[in-house]
Amino acid sequence: TLAGLTQAELGSRAGMLPQAVARYEGGDRLPTLAFLYQLAAALGCTPCDLLPEVAAEKPKKKGKP
Repeated sequence: TLAGLTQAELGSRAGMLPQAVARYEGGDRLPTLAFLYQLAAALGCTPCDLLPEVAAEKPKKKGKP
């Protein structure tokens, strides 16, 4: 993992099997909100720290191109 933990270590901290960690890390599964909170607690960060930044699209003003 990017935190320097093995999948087994992260799984142990987050209360899940290493295989589950591998599936999430590899993109084979999408995390639930509950999983993000578990993972953040295990890593000592916030769930927002685990999510990629998404640029908010500015609404278009009416009447102006």
